[in-house]
Amino acid sequence: MQIKLKEDIEIEEKEAYISREIGALIIDYETNKFYETNGTGTRIMQLLQENKTFDEIIDVLYEEYDVEREAVYNDVKEFLEKLKKYNLLEE
Repeated sequence: MQIKLKEDIEIEEKEAYISREIGALIIDYETNKFYETNGTGTRIMQLLQENKTFDEIIDVLYEEYDVEREAVYNDVKEFLEKLKKYNLLEE
């Protein structure tokens, strides 16, 4: 399944001194809203920008993080559902 961010979305990585943890700001220029994400969310956004599919994102994160594959699947699914809820993905 191909997942695509809306064109009016920009991701700006933030340094640890700005917030309690490293992550990114997701900026929706269409609505002028900002969303904050942690390091894992930032990595998912980077993979979306690389036009990775749902399954490819899970494969990459499974290799990069020391967690069960089912946990990766559930976390990615939940994160993408939030992006959809906030209209950050193209239909």
